[in-house]
Amino acid sequence: MEFLGAVDRIMELNPENRKLGELTDRIIASGDTDASDIRKLESVLAKYNNKILALYTKDSENIYLNSLHQRAGSLLKMCRDLLNGS
Repeated sequence: MEFLGAVDRIMELNPENRKLGELTDRIIASGDTDASDIRKLESVLAKYNNKILALYTKDSENIYLNSLHQRAGSLLKMCRDLLNGS
């Protein structure tokens, strides 16, 4: 997942990187995605997005963190749209 490669250098996100990586690897390996997988992904992404936002709040001039926050938010929205049938 390209997103994970972009956040590798932020040590504070290592636990979330691992969880997100394991979950996406499992989903890809299964070849089938159900609502349960999307809910798990949504949950991990929500925590991820909150952590990125907390980091960005401490360093609001950091364009990189701002971009990551927007990307994580887009992925989170995609999950929510899928769950809502949009």
